[in-house]
Amino acid sequence: MKSDKTTAELQQEIERLKSKIAELEKSKEELKKVQKELEEKENYQKTIFSAIQTGIIIIDAETCNILDLNKVAMELIGASKEEIVGRNCHHYVCPAEEGRCPIIDLNQTVDNSERVLLDVDGNEIPIIKNVVPVNLNGHEVLLESFMDIRDRKKAEEALKRSEEKYRTIVEKFLKISNEIIIEINK
Repeated sequence: MKSDKTTAELQQEIERLKSKIAELEKSKEELKKVQKELEEKENYQKTIFSAIQTGIIIIDAETCNILDLNKVAMELIGASKEEIVGRNCHHYVCPAEEGRCPIIDLNQTVDNSERVLLDVDGNEIPIIKNVVPVNLNGHEVLLESFMDIRDRKKAEEALKRSEEKYRTIVEKFLKISNEIIIEINK
């Protein structure tokens, strides 16, 4: 016997298929909405990451390789993103030798600490640095942020020289004053 569907059964099947199609279209619209929101959030984060006036470098906590960095970090290092990403952090971020990482190997905390950043030529740039271990998408990384303090260091050195100069002037003045007073009292 041949299995023939009745008109009513076919109508039910068509209605069920129409319902499924409507559900799929609704799911498709919801997916588009979620994708748009995700894209907006990514753009938001990228904008902040690139606009912030602090150097930021993201380092793989296991391999110590640089995963990402922002424009300020690239400018201080003096190399492009392509030249830096994938390289070991000891080439740029920290002058410590491999196996002696202050964070990973020595369990130190870097919180507003004066450190140095290495530029592409190996020159040391004085910085104030923070390092925070974070989990990004199930991956342990070090989020390093830092500010160039070369200008501050120059100002501190100028202030130190000025203090020394005026201390010498005052000391000479006091010595001469004492000599004059001694001479007058004779």
